[in-house]
Amino acid sequence: MSDDPKSSDTTHFGFQQVPTTEKRKRVAGVFDSVAAKYDLMNDLMSMGIHRIWKRFVIDLAGVRSGEKVLDVAGGTGDLSREFSKLVGPRGMVVLSDINASMLREGRSRLADKGVINMPIVQANAECLPFEEGTFDCITIGFGLRNVTDKDAALRSMCRALKPGGRLLILEFSKPTSEGLSKIYDQYSFKLLPMIGRLVANDEDSYRYLAESIRMHPDQETLKSTVEECAQLSGKLIQIQLPSQQLGLVIEFIPSGVRVLPEAPTPANVSVVATPSEMLAALRASSEGSLPTGLDVSGDVELLQRFRNLIARVGFDPEEWLAPMLGGVAAHRVAGGLKQFFGWAQTNSGRMADHTAEYLREESYDLARGRDVSQWMNEVDALRDATDRLEARLRHLESSSSSEEII
Repeated sequence: MSDDPKSSDTTHFGFQQVPTTEKRKRVAGVFDSVAAKYDLMNDLMSMGIHRIWKRFVIDLAGVRSGEKVLDVAGGTGDLSREFSKLVGPRGMVVLSDINASMLREGRSRLADKGVINMPIVQANAECLPFEEGTFDCITIGFGLRNVTDKDAALRSMCRALKPGGRLLILEFSKPTSEGLSKIYDQYSFKLLPMIGRLVANDEDSYRYLAESIRMHPDQETLKSTVEECAQLSGKLIQIQLPSQQLGLVIEFIPSGVRVLPEAPTPANVSVVATPSEMLAALRASSEGSLPTGLDVSGDVELLQRFRNLIARVGFDPEEWLAPMLGGVAAHRVAGGLKQFFGWAQTNSGRMADHTAEYLREESYDLARGRDVSQWMNEVDALRDATDRLEARLRHLESSSSSEEII
């Protein structure tokens, strides 16, 4: 669920397209500006209805005494304060927000209500600094649409949940009625900025907030993303080299995927492919059919859904090769693979095919006739093979340049 399906280097800030690194700064500027009058503006903009919505979330969360709760993008602490009453002295509620101005307002308002012992953490929702399986319940209220990488935030929150924990997302979305949608547009783009100008002396920030709602995924898209994560959890994909002596297992978990050296139970789908064939399959368009050359058995649809997930969240060869090869070897091989794909994208298909064939041969040479445990420890031999690959790439690139000159 990337903000911009066309480019990972840009994203939307309201209706504007901006560099990804700039969005966080702009969003921070918005909330620095509105923090002091955030609750007042919420009351005026929603006519107090946002308090009913928050009460609904609190009731739906079913938080009990002694539980641990994380309030992501908690801002001024409305949800955190109510949750603290429910968990009692044996439980814990953590108020988290990426914006320091909002947290200062939250700390002040909590103190005014007599809540003085609540942990307050400034953190990015995309990479929450909590151990896996820490919280019984996590909420994010009116914050997900301001996150740059929403998929990363969902994975990060799911990772921090205990098994069977609850994730509740309270967010604005799009009216399902066409008639109501027209009224809502007039309200959002004319009335909200005007209220912002009169009350908070900040029309632009409230125009952004209205635009951010329009750019946020609709109800069904967000729902399907979360459901897909839940449905895939625990599924296993076995990837094996043609030599049958080396492989890895990909397991779907609530926070995304993880790589295992072997399958704890029979895999749902098995793929026999060389590294170059598998990487080509992952990098191909997720909407197209699986590339030829893959020996697939089992749940083919699961493999396609895995490709869809990779298309959204990205792929790091080094991270995935590490459980199979070890950290040092994975770093060397991943460097060669990245160089190969960068080179192949800028050269002809014929030359790329020759390089892919060479990479395939190298994979056979490395795995053929070796004990897996011994092979994984022979980092020096792997380094030599990678050096040969890099030299071959340089030679092919030089040959390609000579052909262009001719």
